[in-house]
Amino acid sequence: MTGDQNSQTDSKATLREVTDSVPVRQRWLPQTSIRFYGLLIALCAAAMVAFRAAALSDNLWAEIATLMIATTIACFMLYAALFLVAYLFSNATGLLWRAVSRRSTSDARSQSDRP
Repeated sequence: MTGDQNSQTDSKATLREVTDSVPVRQRWLPQTSIRFYGLLIALCAAAMVAFRAAALSDNLWAEIATLMIATTIACFMLYAALFLVAYLFSNATGLLWRAVSRRSTSDARSQSDRP
């Protein structure tokens, strides 16, 4: 019995070593449930009903809902655009800073080499 137990612990240790050495793949998209998708579809359907009511009839509630949804979407789009601008400026500034620092270090080296 002890021989079987030793072989089991050896196989467990070997399995643990193998699983520790194998990298875990990350998922591209998060796991979501069918309930989440159902709620998302229901929300989109309700928004489309409000858009249609605002476009085809003179319902004040539909026009207000459409304006609220459009304002919310515009805020998110503005946030994404400003984030993109900040990201591009940070990359450009980083490249410029690296170029200036390389130039200043190369100038300092060349001046120190001169007699």
